[in-house]
Amino acid sequence: MICQLPVDRFGAESHPSRCRHPLATQVGECFHATWLQTVDKGRVDARAREPLRPALHRRGREETADEHTKEPAGRHHFLRGKTRPCDRRLWPTHRPEGRPIAEGAGEVTGDGPIEEQYLIRHSYDNNATEVDHMMTRSDLCSRRTALMAGGAAMLLMTLSATAPAQTPATYKFGLAMPLSGSQALYGADQVKAAQWAVDAINAKGGINGKKLEMITLDTQADPQVGINAVNRLVSVEKVPVFITAWSSVVRAVAPIANDNKVVELSIGANSPDVAKLGDYVYTTFPLADVDVAAVARYSVEKMGKKKAAVLYINNDTGIVAAGVYRDTFAKAGGQVVAYEAYDPKATDFTGALLKVRSAQPDIIHLHGLVGDMPQVVAQMRQLGLNQPITSYSGLYNPKVIEQLGQAAEGIIATSLAPGVGDLPAVAEYVERWRKEEKREPNGLPYTQYLHDAPYMVAAILTSMDKKGLAPTGENFRKEMLALATFDLPLTGSVTVSDSHTVSKPVYLVEVKNGKWAPKDIAK
Repeated sequence: MICQLPVDRFGAESHPSRCRHPLATQVGECFHATWLQTVDKGRVDARAREPLRPALHRRGREETADEHTKEPAGRHHFLRGKTRPCDRRLWPTHRPEGRPIAEGAGEVTGDGPIEEQYLIRHSYDNNATEVDHMMTRSDLCSRRTALMAGGAAMLLMTLSATAPAQTPATYKFGLAMPLSGSQALYGADQVKAAQWAVDAINAKGGINGKKLEMITLDTQADPQVGINAVNRLVSVEKVPVFITAWSSVVRAVAPIANDNKVVELSIGANSPDVAKLGDYVYTTFPLADVDVAAVARYSVEKMGKKKAAVLYINNDTGIVAAGVYRDTFAKAGGQVVAYEAYDPKATDFTGALLKVRSAQPDIIHLHGLVGDMPQVVAQMRQLGLNQPITSYSGLYNPKVIEQLGQAAEGIIATSLAPGVGDLPAVAEYVERWRKEEKREPNGLPYTQYLHDAPYMVAAILTSMDKKGLAPTGENFRKEMLALATFDLPLTGSVTVSDSHTVSKPVYLVEVKNGKWAPKDIAK
């Protein structure tokens, strides 16, 4: 607990701004004793008349709880009802300047021998209220008692570890998505889709009659913010699994998942490196070596393009995926004549686009983020680059058409989820958006995957609950791999394996007459 006494009450050198005593969090309020005397057979111990020394509790000084007990007399920190003398001489933690030594210390009464009684005079509680507090030795925790208590606690922990697991009344999982910043438009729709699923699951009985709760935190699609969010989900909320997206965030939080043995489900990140981030990181969304490779082959084999330019964002989302397109296009018999990156914070892409224009490609592949790609396309068209443009699911969005108008015509994007014409459930889902939100979702395929994620989580937790397994990350991972295949309402069947990858059909869509329309299925 933070000590509330002002720093200047006892002087900057004698009072730390925050109480750092190892027992402070166990007991609560910190008492700053100003005078303590040991009474020996009714007389003041002569040693207590020695000059009082200030305690050395200062922020930044490294120490352990055991170190504290080994300190000589003259260094002790008192806690309400919980303290321990180092020896017969007990010294105050703080002594205000000018405060006289308490009188009448020898006139102590109480139960038990007088030499076992200790008097704390003029202590101050968290509200700086002066109090007198009498303690007998029986009130004070000896080192032996503390060690015995610690041993008992360890025994209880050992026994509880062997006891049958207790299933919770509510099952929780985490969702870390951008709810503010440049990607919030898309993150918010994905969160809404997931919440619809959670509501539907609970309406049908939840997890064997127990509630499923989704804890949502904002990442801003920023790695550091994502780390903060996931740390809270893991350390505070104690979730066994969390869902996140955006390749840079997925990569940044992977060590947290692995170190704490909590499952991370990547749903939307497409960097192939996601499959290599550790034992506790899995994806239900196909990576770039599925859809980007498919569209590269399609460009050569079906569209007949021989020269391609690749323009990509210089971060985890773009770097690896751009390499997949380049290598696959070349392997299929084409030639990559321009390969240009742009800064994630850029707003002017003229330099890279002029290099692309001078290379005179037949087709341009663009791989950026949903927030920046419409700007790139707009500047591309302004510079006279009217070649066909291909991209991944990030560009498949009704907002692209609203922002670009005629400039969007001919854009081809991948979709890794069935469309309205492919699955009746998707048509009903999109109609719900139109009815409740008066629009279609931003990034339809991504919202489909986020909608289906809670169904997968619920299936695993339901199986664990039936078996009486505790909701830990280790148990969740084992049960997920044991079940392996999940039939999901809007994205179809998905199989999770030790390869940490999944495979799905790659649907191609194209902007025609101001609307996204199905084009083909790429292989």
